[in-house]
Amino acid sequence: MNEPISILILEDDQPFAELLAQLLPDAVHRPIRWQRSTRLSEALAALRREHFDVILLDLNVPDSAGHPTLSQVLTVAGGTPVVVLTSVDDEALAIEAVREGAQDFVIKAQVDRRMLGRVIRYAIERKRAVEVLHQALADVKKSHEELKAAQLQVVQAEKLEAVSTFAAGVAHEVKNPLQTIILGVDYLSNRLSAVDETSASVLNDMAEAVARADAIIRGLIEFSTYNKRTVKDEDLGAIVEQALHAVRVELVNYPIQLKVDLAHDLPVRVDLRTLKHVFINLLMYCIRAMTDGGTLTLRASAQKLAEPLSLGGRSLPHFKPGETIVIAEVHDTADHTATQEQPRSTGSRKDLSGLGLTVLKKIIELYGGVIHIDQRREGSSFTIVFKASKA
Repeated sequence: MNEPISILILEDDQPFAELLAQLLPDAVHRPIRWQRSTRLSEALAALRREHFDVILLDLNVPDSAGHPTLSQVLTVAGGTPVVVLTSVDDEALAIEAVREGAQDFVIKAQVDRRMLGRVIRYAIERKRAVEVLHQALADVKKSHEELKAAQLQVVQAEKLEAVSTFAAGVAHEVKNPLQTIILGVDYLSNRLSAVDETSASVLNDMAEAVARADAIIRGLIEFSTYNKRTVKDEDLGAIVEQALHAVRVELVNYPIQLKVDLAHDLPVRVDLRTLKHVFINLLMYCIRAMTDGGTLTLRASAQKLAEPLSLGGRSLPHFKPGETIVIAEVHDTADHTATQEQPRSTGSRKDLSGLGLTVLKKIIELYGGVIHIDQRREGSSFTIVFKASKA
């Protein structure tokens, strides 16, 4: 290597400085570019202007003495190696300087070409070794974070499999009794409808409630039998859009106004089909809550947090300031302006606290998200938040 070694010398002793200038070229067997300062202020100014490979430092100069000299040089020089120049009487001070961050020390009365060259080469090599070590540690840390992420995905997959098993078990236990109820309601409807209007009305409400329960069970069965889950970066806006497309056939059956504001490029790390299933179920909850008409609003957006996330008065500290979150909102509003004295009950408000929503909430949590539900007389709102998988 023929690249010059750049050396800063802080030394106010003129004869010793001249000796160093004579020894340096032969000491390191490399071209030398050196600069001398006689005061600490001059040395600090030089360090701020340019880079040096090594600093030869006399701790006692006209404007500074002892440890403060080293401290200020280390602060300004960063990782540049420092070799302390000291007299025999100050050897203890030099040893303390090494403890505080100097690479080495040289006793002026004992300096020669070979010693000076060895000290400078070792100082530079130790600096390079430290840089290599820091890079290795950074690589290890990165690998550790990647391993943690991979382990988290495995854990999430196992948890999702547990939820899937739970869903399958519940669906199996409920399906047969539910079919018996469906057959019973159908039998009674054919027998009593023409005889008693009140009984017919009750049976009709029962049939609707059972049909909704049956839809939940079918959803659980579909979820539990889907095993090919692939977790990767997906666009939350596109997922909501696909879910909306899947339920449009249901929308035409009711006088529902649709408002959609979906941003895209909202990256979340999820399984596409599973999360789309979540939104399909939420949309069906809302649609069946508005059989008398209303407005269904869908939004998807991104936001950079200025403070920890809070939803419904509940603080969520794992969503930290500076992080980007992606948000999906589903809101329904029932039409309460009907002229009937008693609007027809849909029963779907009870469904919101049932088994279906519990499973959906668990699925969202498995992917690191959170859902907030706000139920009021004028409608229900679902807010789903994930951390963006890309900054």
